[in-house]
Amino acid sequence: MRAQRKKGLMIAGGVVFLIVIAAIVAVLLFDINSYKSQIETAASEATGLDVRIKGEMGLALFPFGISAKDIRFANKESEILSLESLKLRAEFIPLLKRQLKVTTCELVKPAITIVKDAEGKYNFESNKKISTIGWPGTASGLNELKLSKGALVYLNKRTGEKTELKEFNMATRDLSIAGTSGSIIKNVSFTGSFDCKEVLRKDLRIENLKGPIKADKGVFSLKPLTMDVFGGKGEG
Repeated sequence: MRAQRKKGLMIAGGVVFLIVIAAIVAVLLFDINSYKSQIETAASEATGLDVRIKGEMGLALFPFGISAKDIRFANKESEILSLESLKLRAEFIPLLKRQLKVTTCELVKPAITIVKDAEGKYNFESNKKISTIGWPGTASGLNELKLSKGALVYLNKRTGEKTELKEFNMATRDLSIAGTSGSIIKNVSFTGSFDCKEVLRKDLRIENLKGPIKADKGVFSLKPLTMDVFGGKGEG
């Protein structure tokens, strides 16, 4: 009886091993670049923007991940976001069920341009109907979102004020989306940390800005903060 059970366990183990090997081979032979246009379409529908992947895409196994280079997000008038690269880590087992469960997302060298027009509308807002499937609740199992070596320009056309952030990093966790209506930015909640080498606004310059960051249904807060203002130490 024990011999039969042992034999059964060995057969089951062998089957699992073969399935894993077959999955690894399938990943190695899979050409993700052939699906680039479908991925661009899905991303465009999810964001309401025109998304283009200019560079190559790739797959890694241990840990399993997906990467893409030179990604651009734009509206009809101008580019809003560009990424040197995007790195995603996902759980391997759900892939065997044809499910993608992303656990970590990193945006490398994001260059962001946010414009608020005279009517109070932001350039990332779209009149297109945005697909929100999979967004409500915890964002598809995403545990960690990172932005590294980023740059941001914010322009308020009503007041003419311009703010620039140079070389900023942000790491967030507990990411969730509150609802299915409106933009993702206005519904997002998370906690994390933020640091920025330099902030410029009119004649004001702030260096080495650091502190925790929190968003609660689109309401962002940065406090307490430490920073160097005009070479003097400040806190806000």
